[in-house]
Amino acid sequence: MKNLIIILSVFVISLISCKKSPEEKTVNEKEQIIKPIMSYEYLISDYDKWCSYHYNEIALTSDFKALDKDSQKISKEDFLKKLITGDYIAIEVESENDITTYKLYRLPKDLDNGISKVIKNDSYRAFELFKLEGTKFPDFTVTDVNGIKYNNEKFEGKTTVIKTWFINCKPCIAEMPELNKLVDMYKNKDVQFLSLATDEKEPLLNFLKKNEFKYDVLPNQKDLIQNELKLTAYPTHLVVNEKGIIKKVFN
Repeated sequence: MKNLIIILSVFVISLISCKKSPEEKTVNEKEQIIKPIMSYEYLISDYDKWCSYHYNEIALTSDFKALDKDSQKISKEDFLKKLITGDYIAIEVESENDITTYKLYRLPKDLDNGISKVIKNDSYRAFELFKLEGTKFPDFTVTDVNGIKYNNEKFEGKTTVIKTWFINCKPCIAEMPELNKLVDMYKNKDVQFLSLATDEKEPLLNFLKKNEFKYDVLPNQKDLIQNELKLTAYPTHLVVNEKGIIKKVFN
């Protein structure tokens, strides 16, 4: 399964590091036979087999090299648009340069086991998150559970990691110990961690007395999450740069 702390770390490091950007690096790519890591025939033979693989091994909101059905490189945007049609699935293929690479594989037209419908919905959600990347974080002014005021000026000079959640969201709670490790990892660096919660202040304070969560907690943020950011899945994570631009979104 894709590890949350690794995914978040990659994007935080990319924003605070002084190393060369990917555009400055050169990679010698040799022609090679594209081999899927998991058998296409195996995956489409049964919905549960594909579903387990897709949700545990394919991260459509991550950064990856995208190939079309003919093994030609395409943009991530075009890759997701193809998936939205429901005519394809994504399978990771072998790569000599350790760059995660996904290839489109066309589904048989007579296949009727539910895969097409699910991949349509899942890739559409990933595409909506992808469209947020590169946009300005919405204007906001809010006071956290400890009485500290926050607004867009808080982004200046720092990389900001944001999580959306609510108290009764089991996946939101389950990942908190891992996120606490991430906070410790970037202690004393120009990185801050905020969480947008839909709950009111008092229930959140009661929750935090029993559950450690090292992010700063901003209550009553349903409007910002759902109406401004247009996010519908919880938890969703965002990485915002020092200029207040959303650089990465995934759930």
